[in-house]
Amino acid sequence: MVQAVEWFTIPIDEVASRLSVSVETGLTSAEAARRLAEHGRNVLDSGRGRSRIAAFLDQFRSVMIWILAAA
Repeated sequence: MVQAVEWFTIPIDEVASRLSVSVETGLTSAEAARRLAEHGRNVLDSGRGRSRIAAFLDQFRSVMIWILAAA
């Protein structure tokens, strides 16, 4: 099981060391290209989101909404 790293708790120098990057100069162009080829672009999967109507109707699945509407 892989444990998630809480990067915000680690000192900057140690983070840079773990990620093999220089705090002062960052990545070289060659290293950036290698990481891009290995890991791909840093983008979220846009996928197809819910329609506005579905998002609106999902609000009524909450009991609290029905109580507030009745009040």
